Amino acid sequence: AAVEPELNRHGPSIRACSVVLSQPLAAEPLRAWLADLCEWAGERLLRLKAVLAVQGSDQPQIIHAVQHQLYPWQSAPQWPWPDNQGRMVLITQDIAPQELWARLRRLDASVVRVSD
Repeated sequence: AAVEPELNRHGPSIRACSVVLSQPLAAEPLRAWLADLCEWAGERLLRLKAVLAVQGSDQPQIIHAVQHQLYPWQSAPQWPWPDNQGRMVLITQDIAPQELWARLRRLDASVVRVSD
């Protein structure tokens, strides 16, 4: 089922999409996915913020990206919420919601969109 990210107050071309990733992700496929997203979206990726469980790490990983730039991951000392599920927020401009959702599903088929 198609899911529409919420419209942003900055106009119809800017959208925010929040998702929950309930399972730990493998580090290398995640790095490759993030690099591909930054390259594909470029200037249309206004912001990506995530706190994710990554296989092989006992601590949640904090991930930031803006446009083409993916910043080094940082480890958080603990989860900021009690359910220990990964969360990602993407703010984009001029990206069709279906395209973004398809890319998220390639990262993790069990990804779930949540309300902002």
